[in-house]
Amino acid sequence: MNNPPKILVIGNVGSESHENSVRNYALEQLPTAQVDIAEIGAGTPSGHIVTYQASVAECVSYAIANGYDAIVRSYTGVWSYKLEWDAAWAAGILIGHAHGSNSHVNTNSGYDIWGSPILCGAGNGSNQCSFGNDLEFYDSPKEIQTSPFAESWATPIVAAKILQIAISKNITTRQARYLYARATAGGNGSWTQNDGFGVIDVAAAIAYQIIHRERVVRGVL
Repeated sequence: MNNPPKILVIGNVGSESHENSVRNYALEQLPTAQVDIAEIGAGTPSGHIVTYQASVAECVSYAIANGYDAIVRSYTGVWSYKLEWDAAWAAGILIGHAHGSNSHVNTNSGYDIWGSPILCGAGNGSNQCSFGNDLEFYDSPKEIQTSPFAESWATPIVAAKILQIAISKNITTRQARYLYARATAGGNGSWTQNDGFGVIDVAAAIAYQIIHRERVVRGVL
């Protein structure tokens, strides 16, 4: 993994301010990161917008070709891009994706919590989060709790926390995600439909020690 890490935010033309906000939340958590934006549609790269592509698939190909460590997409429709996210996963790229919607709807994306994207929520309060069997982590800083885009802002925070753990412990993002973040998040290793594994505690994850190093988690590590 790169240090500083490289994160690519994938958005849609016309929503540049949204993508900039997503970028800023990633940088608040991980200020050293290189966070770029790829837009789907026509345009000329400028500043933090490094490329315009015709599709999510082409954005993923760009991320793979340019050595990004993580992709963040805050729009819904995760199942629509299963092939694309699985291609990024196979290339070792962490994917942070908003879980579904800003209402209490048990959305079923077709992934489970072992699938390639980290499906992120924004807390278990009104107008904050969808929830269900696919939710993995949530994050809900005070300043975003009442935002209608709460999941959008939580998703880059979750992804950046995983990267921070991986860098600090000199491990892969998959190890950081499955072995450390889950075990020490707000659920203390337990999963619930409303909160997933809870809010990631970076300090606790970095301090966490695994005694049985031979542990294998479904062959994904």
